[in-house]
Amino acid sequence: MKGRCYECHGNSQQMSGLRLDSKEAALSGGYSGAVIKPGNSADSKLIHLVSGAIKDQIMPLGGQRLTPEQVGLLRAWIDQGARWPENNTPLAEPRRLATGSQSSGAGGAQEQTLAFIPPKRPAVPRVQTSAWVRILLMPLCWPGSNLKT
Repeated sequence: MKGRCYECHGNSQQMSGLRLDSKEAALSGGYSGAVIKPGNSADSKLIHLVSGAIKDQIMPLGGQRLTPEQVGLLRAWIDQGARWPENNTPLAEPRRLATGSQSSGAGGAQEQTLAFIPPKRPAVPRVQTSAWVRILLMPLCWPGSNLKT
């Protein structure tokens, strides 16, 4: 769902009033009512929309459709009670940085969360006029400047 649904039904946008990135929001549904009926995928509007059962409303709109395997996984998840992680608080989307390398199987640039990129110490700037350094430090070296050497 994250790869196909959250763009239109996630943190930044909730088309038709539907948000699918948190348990409470997803189970309460959107403007047209509940779309997930835990334990009953046959009556879940979400399955009807992603499987193509509703001809004029196939989700995702304008995007690549879910594969039959993905629809099957979604059906099984709903039939098994649509369980969510206990600590399911929706958060803002993490900032991502394209690393330029190829991801495995996706064919696009691999994305890496900025939080996991180790910090790098910047290079020490090269001093062009060494006299300036001496001039700037001189007030600190005068008697009474409270600088202990």
